[in-house]
Amino acid sequence: EPGKIVRILHGYTRERRGEIEVNMGGRGQIYMEPMDAVQENFPGIDTYFKTPGEIHSPGTVNLEGVVVDRFPVSTFNRRDGSEGKVTRLTLEEGGARINLVLWDERTDEVEDMAMGTKLRLIGGSARKRDGGGIEVHTNYGTVIKVLEVGVEPLVPVSKWTKIGDLSNGMFNVNVAGRVAQISEERSFNRRDGSAGRVASVLLEDETGTVRLSLWDDDVDLKDEMEIGSTIALENGYTRESLGSVGLNPGGNSQIKINPEDVEVGEVRVEDKIVEIQDLREGQTNVYVRGRILEAPQVREVETARGPATVASFRIDDTTGEARVSVCLL
Repeated sequence: EPGKIVRILHGYTRERRGEIEVNMGGRGQIYMEPMDAVQENFPGIDTYFKTPGEIHSPGTVNLEGVVVDRFPVSTFNRRDGSEGKVTRLTLEEGGARINLVLWDERTDEVEDMAMGTKLRLIGGSARKRDGGGIEVHTNYGTVIKVLEVGVEPLVPVSKWTKIGDLSNGMFNVNVAGRVAQISEERSFNRRDGSAGRVASVLLEDETGTVRLSLWDDDVDLKDEMEIGSTIALENGYTRESLGSVGLNPGGNSQIKINPEDVEVGEVRVEDKIVEIQDLREGQTNVYVRGRILEAPQVREVETARGPATVASFRIDDTTGEARVSVCLL
């Protein structure tokens, strides 16, 4: 029974799947609740369980959280020709969310599981997700226990995440910002030969900026946007690309334009200016102000999108000098 104190004599340890486990051989003995064991000298069982907000690295984990989202079961074919099944639950607690991935017959255990079910997971496997972040997988020895039904997380996720708090690998994230820039639509061909469309919108709030990518039919939404429009993305995810974190809508995302119930903090140009002395390699979407020191040098270059004209000049803001290059496609 969970919480009972046991004493093991003449056991031995061995490594299994990257973890150390204790085994008992022929000479091994186990005592349940030994008389000289003092309950207060042992940590409570709750201390062995983490919330989604406390899981940051791969390894074996014990987890508690409340189900706030459930994905449909998907089927796939393995290399040996057998059919597999997979589904995901989103667990929330400790001010964060994490995906719980269940495979094959484990998917049946959660088929009818209701939102608001509090789960306790013993022996899950935390792994890095493609694109960053951590998710927890069940395996052959994982135990899933329902603790309560119809509850809310004790420490829920904030409804809206500030742009300055975004990091690589976040999912089911809600972000609101004002439109600072709208890019042109671009067409491309996927590996399967189908055609795709993409455009991006630069969003900003009082904490920073982030580029929101719009794909295929979502590209049409930019026709309803203008500079200064408020955009609210629900259930999006982040992914690092070209050294910066970008924001993307997922399959169950919603994009709202100028929603009445969403407010974005006031953005002041003065707060966005970065001094030249503080510029570092790899920064994106930076705002710089300075006095032009020389006449622009103009040259023609070839880019992936065709020929372009580039104008370069130097500026000074009293803290340092920097060269600015402007590409005119």
